Amino acid sequence: MKKALVVANWKSYVGSPKEGLALLKETDKTLPRGLSSKGVVCPPALLFSHLTSVYRGSRISFGTQDISLAPLGAHTGETTAALARACGATHTMVGHAERRATGEASLAVAAKVRLALDTRLTPIVCIGETERDHGAQYLSVIELMLVDSLAKIEPGELKKIVIAYEPVWAIGAPTAPDARVVREAVVYIKKILAQRFDKELGLKATVLYGGAVDAENARNLLVEGQASGFLVGRASTDPKNFAGIIR
Repeated sequence: MKKALVVANWKSYVGSPKEGLALLKETDKTLPRGLSSKGVVCPPALLFSHLTSVYRGSRISFGTQDISLAPLGAHTGETTAALARACGATHTMVGHAERRATGEASLAVAAKVRLALDTRLTPIVCIGETERDHGAQYLSVIELMLVDSLAKIEPGELKKIVIAYEPVWAIGAPTAPDARVVREAVVYIKKILAQRFDKELGLKATVLYGGAVDAENARNLLVEGQASGFLVGRASTDPKNFAGIIR
């Protein structure tokens, strides 16, 4: 089994520092020993610095669910990339479907990708179509979203970026799509990266899958689906399920 990256997006499911710390400890405790895959936890913003300051383990890294485009200064209510990095973040999600649904455009995502790289954060760039159509127009949606979201990078920076393919129609669905569907999307994304940016780095790009992933289907999606790992939502707040996915 290849080494995978598994990202836990806790979204806003955690309601208190006590609950968050308990979830983090239980997640760390249930992770398989001799862990080869990398786990990244993205807690809600108000819990982030608390959890990173008390965590003493080494098997979990931390990321933020988003970053602000604002620099340090008079920007009330914003979470800056510099502060995220200083508080222990190694990764940050950008362009998640739930953020795009509020109106965040790919050009804003591109600016956040640039900011993350400049702040030495690994951006997890989320893309995905809202629906499938028989004419395969959704492929154009994926390509445009991908290219526009990476508009401010240099080709050689692909190795510093993680792509998370999350088809909106699969998020929260009772079952994940067939591994063939995931494989086709992963291959297509790598093809676009190879054509538009850098051939070698594009074909080797880290492309996660997200949408109804659980401990039962993870292996098939990883092997047959050719995903590099997973972006896991609500299932990541179940430590046993999350550990099962990593296992």
